[in-house]
Amino acid sequence: MNKKKLLGKSDRELIFLSWPIFVELFLRVVIGNVNVWMISHYSEPAVAAVSAANQLLNLTVFIYGFITVGTQIIIAQLIGAKKRDQIPKVINTALFGSLFIGILISLMFLFGSTYLLRFMGLDAELVALGHGYLQVYGGSLFLSSITAVIIAVMRSHSFTKPALLVPMFASILAVIGNYFVLYSPFGLPN
Repeated sequence: MNKKKLLGKSDRELIFLSWPIFVELFLRVVIGNVNVWMISHYSEPAVAAVSAANQLLNLTVFIYGFITVGTQIIIAQLIGAKKRDQIPKVINTALFGSLFIGILISLMFLFGSTYLLRFMGLDAELVALGHGYLQVYGGSLFLSSITAVIIAVMRSHSFTKPALLVPMFASILAVIGNYFVLYSPFGLPN
């Protein structure tokens, strides 16, 4: 009786290319939970305000996520069709489109964070707590939109491991930043 391999070559390639994506998604969940845990040591209203703000922020990730998914699909099709000379045009279009949408989203959070939090039905105390967080985090989303396109391009060219390092490094920096802001080590002001 012939033993069949459990995984064929294409299955192994798929796992090789997709495991960094799984790790990245897992890290996002873990880092999000660590952030909430760290903020919970500060105050419960802060957790509520940040959680509400994060709902808005997560929606925006889906908005520019459409560009990144589309970019990956088009680049994969061009690679498969052996039309690599058209890839730079796709990358430029994706970068400028993502930057434009990212700037609009950032401006919305910079100038409309109070209105957005009120729209969610938060009371005045939670709006005051979430306002600054939403301005800082949301105001920097234009950078995230560009980074997402760059990571999509890297993944499309089978550079999944290096594409994992960017969000992993950013997540570690976020936790370290939270630590310094929330716990004031080394006598730093809080």
